Amino acid sequence: MAIGKIETVLIDVKDLRKAIPFFEELLGIKFDAPSTNVLGDGTEIEAAWCPAFGLELIEQMKPRIDRDGMRGFSVRVPDVEQAKAHLAKSALKPIAEVKSERFKEHEAVYVLNCFRFVLTEHEDY
Repeated sequence: MAIGKIETVLIDVKDLRKAIPFFEELLGIKFDAPSTNVLGDGTEIEAAWCPAFGLELIEQMKPRIDRDGMRGFSVRVPDVEQAKAHLAKSALKPIAEVKSERFKEHEAVYVLNCFRFVLTEHEDY
């Protein structure tokens, strides 16, 4: 399985609206406007991403998770399907998959030792 680089660090936050200005001021960065997403397993999240820094803040709305802390990280791969086949050899199955035509990406989400590990494929690898 080829891995290009760590793409994003994912952090759970209790209150996204408070976390955004806190991290912007602390790190001198700017987040994109928050968006709401429903994953394939029905999990609903609200997230804000800073593409220049590779940091994503996530408030999980449904089912509600009320904690701050490390959620996981994503790595960029050239082919999600090929990477999934590699992980399947270790009996690992994704808990969710997301395909976005708008952002030309495909993600497969895994849970490893209580945190999320995300495979991300972009058009530009």
